[in-house]
Amino acid sequence: MPRWARGLLGALLGVLIWLGVGQLGAGALAYQPPAPRGHVNDLAKVLDPGEAQSLEAELSQVRRDHGYDLAVLILPSLDGEPIEDVAYDTFNTWGVGDASRDDGVLLVLAVAEQRVRIETGEGVGGELTDLESGRIIREQIKPLVVAGRWYEATSVGTRAITETLTGTAGPRGPPTARADEAVELTLFQQIALGLILVVVIVLAIIFPGFRRVLFWVVLVLLRSGGRGGGGGRSGGGMGGGGSSGGGGASG
Repeated sequence: MPRWARGLLGALLGVLIWLGVGQLGAGALAYQPPAPRGHVNDLAKVLDPGEAQSLEAELSQVRRDHGYDLAVLILPSLDGEPIEDVAYDTFNTWGVGDASRDDGVLLVLAVAEQRVRIETGEGVGGELTDLESGRIIREQIKPLVVAGRWYEATSVGTRAITETLTGTAGPRGPPTARADEAVELTLFQQIALGLILVVVIVLAIIFPGFRRVLFWVVLVLLRSGGRGGGGGRSGGGMGGGGSSGGGGASG
């Protein structure tokens, strides 16, 4: 392999490391879930005390009557973090849901970005599927979020989640496309990854030895698409501890 090609390969690998491991590590350090204070945690201060108390009472009643643990986190901003990562980390740090049943659900709303995420424990996946979570966000929560009606968005969202979990929801329309759950890359990262792929493809055509490099680059790109809610980490504190996010949807 020519010296210039080896140098270019080293530069490309360095960029991949920066885009992948470096960015994931920075994201993990940037967001720290707040300590939970009950079921409703309004860090953005968009709910008045009466609204927050009403929601808290409703979710406490759901816990007593049906056993499901629903929590709400309203943030003023995501500060550049993917809402999927914020919801996943918060869900596991708080330990939403019973440890043995993993039956927790976390509703996250970001005011500045007008983003919504429903994070679910693996124990509720049969009732509250990712597809159904996406439908609730698109049809019921998101329009109210866009209108700035945060109390209604939270109340309607938690009630829709409860109705779905308990089997009391009304008839639904035909299924629509699954909500996109991939971690979003910045424009710069998208352009950089695209240029890397083009350069490696050209080198693979010119130099057969680069074809193996092309395979690994494509593999890295495919595996860097992000994660939704998938389990793997555990935490404690809110429900019984030990719960892990098992799915969800964003909008």
